[in-house]
Amino acid sequence: MSATTIELVRLTVKEGYSDEEILAAHQAANAALKAKWSGLTHTALVKLENGEYLAIVEWATREEAVHALTNSGDVAEFVAWDGMTEVVAFDMTDIVDSWTGR
Repeated sequence: MSATTIELVRLTVKEGYSDEEILAAHQAANAALKAKWSGLTHTALVKLENGEYLAIVEWATREEAVHALTNSGDVAEFVAWDGMTEVVAFDMTDIVDSWTGR
């Protein structure tokens, strides 16, 4: 069984975009990616104290994450989101332990 894989993407917003526009574009990109790839299991967007964002993207397997990463240019909503942001740092890694209190 493959481990759950996450992408951690630290990014800045290009000048001229509001928080509302960023959130709407992020939500549209997530919906489009989920419709295309069922392996997308969870996303979160965190605004950091320095004004940057951290996008956390969870995939069922590393294979699905890599496939989506290399083919996301085919998803118009993702391309729009990507055009509004600048990646500062990117990591793809497997979750080795987790807990949820829900």
